[in-house]
Amino acid sequence: MSGAKKRGVFVAMAFAGAAVLAGGFYGLGYKMAWDQGENGGLVSSSEPFRTLTEDVQGQESEVSQSERQREELLELAAAMEKQQPQIAYKDMDDGLLSFYTRPLQASYECYGRFSDVGHAYILGVCTEEKSPFLEMRVKTDSNDYNENYVHLGYERVSGEETVFEPAVEFPGVRRFSWNEDKTVICLSVDQPEAAEIDDVFERLVNRGQGDYLEQLYEKGMQATAPVEGSFLELRKWVQGQEVTEYVLLSPETMDEIMRDSQMIDLEYADPAGINVYGSLASKIEHSPLEMAKSGNSIKKPLWDYLQSHGLFRAESPDVIEGTQKIRIQQRGMEPGLIEDEEVIREVENILKNAELADVTGCPYVDMVTLEKADGSTVELQFAADGCDGFILGDYACYTPGRAEWDRLKGLLEMSFETPAER
Repeated sequence: MSGAKKRGVFVAMAFAGAAVLAGGFYGLGYKMAWDQGENGGLVSSSEPFRTLTEDVQGQESEVSQSERQREELLELAAAMEKQQPQIAYKDMDDGLLSFYTRPLQASYECYGRFSDVGHAYILGVCTEEKSPFLEMRVKTDSNDYNENYVHLGYERVSGEETVFEPAVEFPGVRRFSWNEDKTVICLSVDQPEAAEIDDVFERLVNRGQGDYLEQLYEKGMQATAPVEGSFLELRKWVQGQEVTEYVLLSPETMDEIMRDSQMIDLEYADPAGINVYGSLASKIEHSPLEMAKSGNSIKKPLWDYLQSHGLFRAESPDVIEGTQKIRIQQRGMEPGLIEDEEVIREVENILKNAELADVTGCPYVDMVTLEKADGSTVELQFAADGCDGFILGDYACYTPGRAEWDRLKGLLEMSFETPAER
């Protein structure tokens, strides 16, 4: 284990039970610190007699809590639907909502949304202190059950095998998503394969991406593939997280991109991060338009469109100069700071001489920020396992080679352990 002092363990949640719901769900506000051994106070097993006034106040409190919970569900639904602007949702019929949520009705406040094209989802928040499903696992294996028939149950060890024992069933539900303690859930019903709204739920509730997704929406982009029309798929690394962004293309823009045959070589970006699809069906079939790029080249009107709209950032290693401070944030570690001028110049020299390489499946989750005198910064995302590279810009990997990479991490006093080992 590294000698560096560990940070607190943060459990990412959009809501931590019903009591926290009133606090709002945007941004990193969901992240709650849990100290080891902190179990809270004792709860008395007895309760004094209640007066009529206290009973009325209690009923009003329950009504108020229910209203707050519904408001929070409405707010979460609005944030989710911003990432599927081509689908017009409306409130689900009460009878249909009751059918899908029968196993939830005793313990959850539910809110359902339905669209004319058949896509639907349901959000729920637990009204009890502990979810009755907390210890259960989800089974959606199409080999055992229909794809649209989710089961919750328990895993039992039987001899050398682990057997799943269904306890609760959700007919018609395709996916069951939840937060850390299952106090907030999402049931996906008939969502298209490449436009799963439960992925947006996951990013809002469990990965703290509320602010990022809102910025995406404001830029005219979305986190799910458009269900109609041609679109761009852009793969990026943002703040140590790999993301995929989509941009709906007008017929005129698509025609301009495809009509012009001029190609340009990309110097500071990996073309693998840019794909053009003619439809959602082609996305599902993993069939991007091959004529949009070739090798390390890409159609000039496509690249011009990306740059003019600020949709894809490519940076030259030449920006790595004039650094005054280097801030290091490795996942699971205390922040680090380098101010020694001699060390900084050595670090800059290694980084500037790194060579462009393919973006691989390495976890580029450790952040290294170069701060300049004018207040500007250069953000680098370092691989956190056995890889020897870093991300500069949205989707370009550079490597100085193994020997120089090891020397670089030594100069920055970075741990060589993986996040799981720290």
